[in-house]
Amino acid sequence: MDRGNRIFEPTVTLIGFGEAAQAFVAGWHVSRPSITTHGFDIKTQSDSATATAKRAEFHQAGTANHRSLADAVKAGEPGPIISLVTASQALSAAVETSMADLGGRLFLDGNSCSPQTKRKAADRINGAMGRYVDVAVMSPVHPRLHRTPTLVSGPHAEAARQVMTDLDMDVAVVDGPVGAAAAIKLCRSIMVKGIESLVAEMLAAARTLGVERIVLESLDASHGHAGTRWESLSANALQRMMEHGERRAEEMEAAVDMLADMGLPHRMSEATARWQRQVAKFRQGDREADARIPTEFLVEALSPPRDRAAESPLEESGRPPRQKRSIRSNSSVSAK
Repeated sequence: MDRGNRIFEPTVTLIGFGEAAQAFVAGWHVSRPSITTHGFDIKTQSDSATATAKRAEFHQAGTANHRSLADAVKAGEPGPIISLVTASQALSAAVETSMADLGGRLFLDGNSCSPQTKRKAADRINGAMGRYVDVAVMSPVHPRLHRTPTLVSGPHAEAARQVMTDLDMDVAVVDGPVGAAAAIKLCRSIMVKGIESLVAEMLAAARTLGVERIVLESLDASHGHAGTRWESLSANALQRMMEHGERRAEEMEAAVDMLADMGLPHRMSEATARWQRQVAKFRQGDREADARIPTEFLVEALSPPRDRAAESPLEESGRPPRQKRSIRSNSSVSAK
C-alpha cells in the first residue's frame, strides 16, 4: 500500500523530547489516547545524569524511548515524524532522518530555524521520498499543549493540515513555499524576544539604581493593560529567558541569518540573542535553594563588583568609569 496516501495513523515519531514534544504528548493522552508515540533525543546519549533524567521523562510521558533516531523513525511507521530539536540541530536531524526509508511519510519540521535552513532540510527529506512540511509553533506550548497554534507551509501543507487536525492540533495553512511559516515565526520572534531582552536590560538598570518600583508604576500608567501589571510581565519574561534562553538565542541567531540573507540590518536581533543566552546562564533551576524572585537573581548575577559599580552592569565596555551620581527617590527597593 502507498503510505503517501494514508491520511492518519495513530503513531507519531518525535525527534527531540524537550518541552514542546512532552507538551504535545501530554495533550494527546487526554484528547487522543489511542496515539502511540515513539521518540529519540540526543541527550539520552550524553553523560549519565543527563541521560538518566531524559529517559525518565520518556517513561513518565509514556513515549517509547529509542536508542537511535533511525530506530525511532522505523518504529513509528507509517505515521508522521515531528522534529522538535534546537534550531542549530534542525538540519542535522533532517539529514539523519533522510537516511531512512521514508516512503511518503510526512516530516513536520517544527524547529525555529531560518527559511533557508528549512529549504535545505526540505531538499534532503523530499529527496528521500519523504514529504517535508515547514511548521511554525506560534506561542509557548503551555498551557495549550498540543492545541498550541501552528502554521504550515510548502507543497505538502494541506496533507499536513489533515494529519495534524486528526491529531487534534490547532493548525492553519500559510500560502507559499517552504520557509513561509518560518519567516512569520521569526519576524514575530524579533518583536517578542526583543521585548523580553529590553525588559531584562531595563530591570537590571532600574533595580541597581534603586528606582525599579517607580519605573514599573510609570509603565503601568503609560503602557499598561487591563488586569496586567508590568511587575508580573517582567518577572515572567525573566523566568522564560532563564528557562529557555539558550534555545531562544539560537532562534534569534536564525532570525539574524534570515535578515542577513536579505541584506537587512540585524543589530537588534544580534543583541537579543546575546541577552537571551546571557540570562540563560543564570537559570534559577540550577539553584534549587534560591527562592528569590527572578529580578533579584538577575541583578545579582549581572552586577559588577561594588568597586566598579559606576560602570555598566551589563557589559565590559572598556570605557573609563563614569562619575557615580546620587539618585534620590522614595523607592522602597534598595540599590544593589
